[in-house]
Amino acid sequence: MDITDRKHTKAALHTLNTRLEQQVQERTAELLRANQELANEVLQNQLQIQRSKALNRVIQTIRTSLDLETVFAIATAEFVELLQADCIDMMQYLPDQQIWRNVSNYHTDVSSPGLLGLTVSDQGNAIAERLKQLEIIRIDHPTDTNSPDHGTMARLWLVVPLQVDGALWGSLNLLRDAALPWQESDVELVCNVADQLAIAIQQAELHHQVQQLNVKLEQQVQTQTAQLRLAYDFESTLKQITDQVRDSLDEDQILESAVRALAKRLGVGCCNAAIFDVEQGTSTIRYEYAAAIPPSRGKVSQLADFPEIYEQLLQGHHFQFCSLLAYPERGNVSMFACPISDDKGVLGDLWLVNQSFYEFSDQDIRLVQQVANQCAIAIRQARLFQAAQAQVRELERLNRLKDDFLSTVSHELRTPMANIKMAVHMLDLTLRDLGMFKTQANPLDRYFQVLKDECQREINLIDDLLDLALLDSQETSLNLSEVSLQSWLPKIVEPFLARAYDHQQGLKIEIAASLPAVKTDLSCLERALAELLNNACKYTPAGGQISIFASVDDQSKSAVVRVCNSGVEILSSEHDRIFDKFYRIPNSDPWKHGGTGLGLALVKKLVERLKGTVHVESFHGETAFVVRFPIA
Repeated sequence: MDITDRKHTKAALHTLNTRLEQQVQERTAELLRANQELANEVLQNQLQIQRSKALNRVIQTIRTSLDLETVFAIATAEFVELLQADCIDMMQYLPDQQIWRNVSNYHTDVSSPGLLGLTVSDQGNAIAERLKQLEIIRIDHPTDTNSPDHGTMARLWLVVPLQVDGALWGSLNLLRDAALPWQESDVELVCNVADQLAIAIQQAELHHQVQQLNVKLEQQVQTQTAQLRLAYDFESTLKQITDQVRDSLDEDQILESAVRALAKRLGVGCCNAAIFDVEQGTSTIRYEYAAAIPPSRGKVSQLADFPEIYEQLLQGHHFQFCSLLAYPERGNVSMFACPISDDKGVLGDLWLVNQSFYEFSDQDIRLVQQVANQCAIAIRQARLFQAAQAQVRELERLNRLKDDFLSTVSHELRTPMANIKMAVHMLDLTLRDLGMFKTQANPLDRYFQVLKDECQREINLIDDLLDLALLDSQETSLNLSEVSLQSWLPKIVEPFLARAYDHQQGLKIEIAASLPAVKTDLSCLERALAELLNNACKYTPAGGQISIFASVDDQSKSAVVRVCNSGVEILSSEHDRIFDKFYRIPNSDPWKHGGTGLGLALVKKLVERLKGTVHVESFHGETAFVVRFPIA
């Protein structure tokens, strides 16, 4: 090969080497670019994973904590690591005060002054106006005059609004070096964290509201419990005092119980009760309870000497005051005075005395007023009881005088009436022997019959009065004997058969076959049944029916005798009174039989003497007197 061919071959090889080298360089550059892109993609993925993890940590913290400081500390730590922020602030917007207040602050430079609590005016603040429009503010140029920190022109701000319930709550402010401009991914991360912080703020505020509500409810429960306990103590004390006061009918004991209970319940140094005598113009202390001084009892004060006090009390007003001058025994004290009054007037007063600095509460005053009212009721009851007792004693005295008078008059009249009866009888015999009654037109016979009937009537009245006096005195003893009512009772009824026949009345008797023999005083029983039969014959109209029923009550082991008559009915309001002495039912004697009202009173005394009872039953035009007495 000649030299020329060699040169051409060498040149071709050089060209080929050059091309191969260029291709290798280009391929290497492509591989480097692919590696760089892959590295950037891996880095971006790692950064995205880190940010996702950081966001999840913030979210998890928000879900598990209701403390804003803890949430903000976690978020700050994540921001510092991921975004390389130098300063992070949380500002709260207070529209009512028109300020922005720094509620949380973090700065990597510990020597920097703290901004926590710093306030910024809302007036003329351009950034604040943009935040109110919920605008995300990026200050990418250090020389931007809208920067919230004019002293740090070499740094960049990112301000994100915080919304709670759709309203602007505040802002999240991040600051970092100007060499690291804010990227869209940074803004997206901050916005996501801001949203989570808004949720945390809402949760924290709700939790704070719930806590405040719980505290308020707890306070209300405690207040209500205290009021209920106070009301219970009030009612318990009032009931205790009321029971003590109403259990007595003695004025001194009533006032002593009230004063003692009030003094111990309220813990006062002294308590007393006084009774007024308005006619005499005096107030007398009936009882005083004092802890440290000798009690005053029986002390009398003139109402006219203290008009400024007693005029108010007599008008029913209560009041409390402190003494300006020291009392000789009590010193400077605080006093409360309450009248003891009712609708009829003021009866007295209650005084409570305590240290000069003490003020009687509304609860104390209500308690004293209620006790005073109960004392007034109890005193009125005691006085009514004493008046009633005095009337009872007077009535008993008058009744004894009446009974003594009737007994004396009956004894004095019995002998003259017996003599008059004997004289009338002898005069009747003498005139008949002289033939004065032979003429049919002669009225002497009729006159003598009236005289004998009225004389016998007066003798019967005197006998009834003496029998009643004897039964009241209970000086006689029972003459008990055993008798069979089946054979004895018809003999008692027999004398009334002719009388019933003459008055065109029916009379029947029914005796139970099972009625056993009874042991009783026959004279008392006979007298009582005779009075009842006499009444039945007297008040039964012609054509009426009189019935006597005798039976045994096995449950009470007593004999029962019912004397019934038709044609007359006694009102239920008269049932208890008809057994009173001298009482006669008005307008119930259409036949004008007359009477003294002693018959039924004598029946009751006789039956009670036999340890029995008598009562009346009257309905459907029929009246029945029911006598019960023990069989043995």
